[in-house]
Formats: sequence, structure tokens, C-alpha cells
Amino acid sequence: MTKRFVRRKWGWYLTLLDCEHFKVKILRLAETKSISLQKHSSRSELWLILRGKCESRFSVECSGQITTTYLCAGDWQNIPKELWHKLIGLTATWILEIQYGDKCTEEDIVRI
Repeated sequence: MTKRFVRRKWGWYLTLLDCEHFKVKILRLAETKSISLQKHSSRSELWLILRGKCESRFSVECSGQITTTYLCAGDWQNIPKELWHKLIGLTATWILEIQYGDKCTEEDIVRI
């Protein structure tokens, strides 16, 4: 069973819908906080920024070249599986996250 509301060092998330091949969450990323550098083997993610400003960083390889994108309300970002990614709150940021793929579980996270 998935915990619906979970606190993290970077803020919190609330799971709105949890199905076998997709999951929908609201993330609240605190100002200056970030999620860990991570990737997923079995799922992709789509982020829709609802409020605030954040910085997303992506890299095909962990030690490879990093691409930085700045996102604000109304912007969206697709994160394909196997892509290293990190999200940093420039302000308090609200994000709608849609996970989709073969396996949408917390166990499908590789962190550095």
C-alpha cells in the first residue's frame, strides 16, 4: 500500500492516484531544497509546474554533461526513463508529477 502523504527533507508529496502503470502526485518542493540526483529504470515522469520557480538538471550519464532548465508556473518537463535528473526549488514550488511505465514504485529509484 502506498502512503498518500509523505514528508521529505525537501518538502512533501501527496499521492493522488496509484495504478499499476501510472501514478499521479502533488509535490511541494521548499525554497532552496532539492530532490536527489536520480533515475528510473521502469518509468518516465512528466512534471507540470503549478506554482513557483525551480531549476531542473538532466544528464544522460551520471558524470556526463548537465543540461539546466529553469521552470515556472505553466511549464512542463518530460523525464524519460534512464535519464539522471534533479530538481531544485528556487522558490517554494508546487509540481504535478505523472509517472508512467512498467513499474511506478519508490523501489524504481537509483540515487547518487
